[in-house]
Amino acid sequence: ATPLDQLLTSLPKATNLDVEDVQEQLVEQIQIGDRRELIQQKELLVKLIQHPHAEIRRTAAWALGRTNDLSLARFLVNALEDPDVDVNIEAHNALCWIARKPAGFDLQLDPFEGLPVDAGPDIREATLKGWRSAALKAWGEWYLKNRPYRERGDEFEAKLREKLAALKM
Repeated sequence: ATPLDQLLTSLPKATNLDVEDVQEQLVEQIQIGDRRELIQQKELLVKLIQHPHAEIRRTAAWALGRTNDLSLARFLVNALEDPDVDVNIEAHNALCWIARKPAGFDLQLDPFEGLPVDAGPDIREATLKGWRSAALKAWGEWYLKNRPYRERGDEFEAKLREKLAALKM
């Protein structure tokens, strides 16, 4: 097992106190290590993006983006609807990385950017809902145009098309 293997397998077992430690080591290992090792861990990353702990989902989204594997973008598109805003933001950033679109369809990197500090929960919730919808629409349409041919006509595509049609109403 490589150091990256060990870090990825230790991430779901990490306690709240050492998740951040494992994340830092993981980021460092991916940035300076061999990206092929990360690509070999795609199946584990796909499992981790569905983990109950939001910090682990966020880290998995970041790592999925660094694989540069377009076939994994579907998991990031799904993560745009995650209940945790930090996971949404990281999924958006990861899609920007994979798509080579640093501006990411001109979506703000922080959904709450520009909101007054004293904005109430209703305003924050409405703003987040609007950002998630815009992100899903933009990235969903991008994915449908750019996805690998072997993934066309599958169940994910059908569900995504339904979601996008509902957004247009």
